[in-house]
Amino acid sequence: MKKGRRGFLLWWLSRITGWNRGAGKGTYYDRIAERLNEMQQNSKQLPQRKQVKIWVANTCQDTSGPAGWGCVLAYGIHHKEMNGYQPETDRTRMEVFSLISGLGALKEPCDVCLYTDSIMLCSTLAEQKLSFWQRNGWKDEAGEEIHNKDLWFILWTQIQKHHVHCVHIQKNNPMDMYQIAVAQAADALKEYIEINTPGEDETEEKTADQKEKPPETGKPEQT
Repeated sequence: MKKGRRGFLLWWLSRITGWNRGAGKGTYYDRIAERLNEMQQNSKQLPQRKQVKIWVANTCQDTSGPAGWGCVLAYGIHHKEMNGYQPETDRTRMEVFSLISGLGALKEPCDVCLYTDSIMLCSTLAEQKLSFWQRNGWKDEAGEEIHNKDLWFILWTQIQKHHVHCVHIQKNNPMDMYQIAVAQAADALKEYIEINTPGEDETEEKTADQKEKPPETGKPEQT
């Protein structure tokens, strides 16, 4: 190897690896190999992240109003099911909230494979829109403030800790864990409806009270 190329290689190695040109003995080939081997050994000593899978789903009565969300986390042979509801929300917020809830259940940084039927959620993560919005003061390319900024900010803080890869799946996907997430979301919405729908006895009592209430008259007589 020519001296110029050798000098460049040594300079490059010192910049990339922090290698000291004067340290060690032997040829520069030996020292390069020694340093690269040391870097490889150090990388093996780094703690390995857990590989976690998350399935999320949500269900709404309408484009807005009460909605339920479901989430399943899987790590190895273990899995955890979660769900909940919100009385006044919309589909977009529920899609983001279900992922926030799943990531919030992780106790340490993880590599997460997310399965969702939300094209919006996948495109936001794949195109790294959160980082752009954060740098742009939570405004879009047109300078308009983004919707649901509160939830996007929480998700942005979470992906600083976790590596999230999104896989888009169809709504009728037969995957067991996804179907469990769908069922969890439906159960949560059903629970909300049951809690907030008056029973027959309560309806009859309310009707009876209305019948017993005397009709309103006109202006009170002046005395």
